[in-house]
Amino acid sequence: MKLLKLLFIVLLSVFIFSGAVSAGTTIDKNEFISQFEKSDFEFNIIDQVDIEINFAASQTILKLDDGRIHIFEFRDPIEMENESLFVSKDGFRIGHSFYSWVSQPHFYKKGNIIVLYVGENKEIIRCLDKLLGKPFAGQND
Repeated sequence: MKLLKLLFIVLLSVFIFSGAVSAGTTIDKNEFISQFEKSDFEFNIIDQVDIEINFAASQTILKLDDGRIHIFEFRDPIEMENESLFVSKDGFRIGHSFYSWVSQPHFYKKGNIIVLYVGENKEIIRCLDKLLGKPFAGQND
């Protein structure tokens, strides 16, 4: 029993210090889209999934003039953090699958979402950095 309590405390500490459950990181797909709408970027939400990534999440795509932003929404921040561990540091491998992106991938995470932008538009990257923090995988400008 003491071992379980100790394990729980250690795991809780890891999540708190990693930012998974810290204050200010509660953002979901709808909140992200709402914040992104305040930027100067025009986009459409599309249903066509063009990248099959085996995350245990629902996927929403924002189609921009300069690429697409993929939003993966998980049940909770802990599930999101667990799934993010499968993304390689360079962003070209997720689990056992390798991807040939047409440009540099930028993987962000916050709250219960992972956001993927493949592209090099500096204004989009600055906007995503502002909303979500620096990428956890892929290109980090």
